[in-house]
Amino acid sequence: LSSEINVHLSDLLGVLQQEHGQEELGVTLPVRVVVANILAEIILLFVSDVYKALQPGGIYIASGIIERKEQVVVDAMVAAGFVIREINRDQDWVAIVAEKAKVSYGN
Repeated sequence: LSSEINVHLSDLLGVLQQEHGQEELGVTLPVRVVVANILAEIILLFVSDVYKALQPGGIYIASGIIERKEQVVVDAMVAAGFVIREINRDQDWVAIVAEKAKVSYGN
């Protein structure tokens, strides 16, 4: 699927805020999927930014979350407007699949 999917290791949110960065990655806003495998503290910093970067119905997969921080991340995602679709657990780690509302009201 390499002709249909672009995968890049980068500061995607920072790059997307700069028009020339978008062209270099071949990505333009809004995007369909954002995947972040980072600590909960970092995920919390960018929940609203990810929401804005996603198209309505877009999916945000956040992982690398230690189990004891699951609820605070879920609460932040819901507060930003996400609908939690799935939570996966493996030992002490959590991955959350969230969806941006299909109808967006100002975001």
